[in-house]
Amino acid sequence: YLTNTLISCLNQSYQNTEILLLDNNSSEDIWKYINQAEQTTWKIWKIKSFFEKKNHGPYRGLNFLLERANWNYIAIQDHDDIWHHDKLEKQVNFLETHSDYVWCGTKTIMYYEADKKYFEYFLGDTNYYTIHPSLMFRNNGIFRYDTKVKYMCDAWSLKMNLCHGEKKIHNLHEPFTLHLIKS
Repeated sequence: YLTNTLISCLNQSYQNTEILLLDNNSSEDIWKYINQAEQTTWKIWKIKSFFEKKNHGPYRGLNFLLERANWNYIAIQDHDDIWHHDKLEKQVNFLETHSDYVWCGTKTIMYYEADKKYFEYFLGDTNYYTIHPSLMFRNNGIFRYDTKVKYMCDAWSLKMNLCHGEKKIHNLHEPFTLHLIKS
């Protein structure tokens, strides 16, 4: 899955990006996937890789990457999901023209691998949550996931730590992400 995920990140129409990738102590050699993606797209300079000797879990891993992000916007991507070619460009354009929102998500196509079924998932125009691989927000250097929350850490962290309990996330109507639910 990782090669296709990286290719979808590298092939964005919005090119002012860097990709931060954390190998959170996986058992695979992720370099082969990075090399496959780079050879397919010819975009070698964009990926910065970090390797941990211990698996710290998904949200501590995301916090590790958030601490190293230096760009104006941050978009979260899981290792097995795919972005549409225009995802980042559409979200940057929205955030540039709507300062009242702190976050921008999108409609998502969910794919249930076991059932081989697709469906569209949309949380409404304005919310305090969106599907993780559709996320983009302004990098204020402060947002972190609350790793003390054990159930729905991402939803809690977005609602309370990013939006401070207010509906400040706008979800675009177009489906710019494919979210895989593995069998």
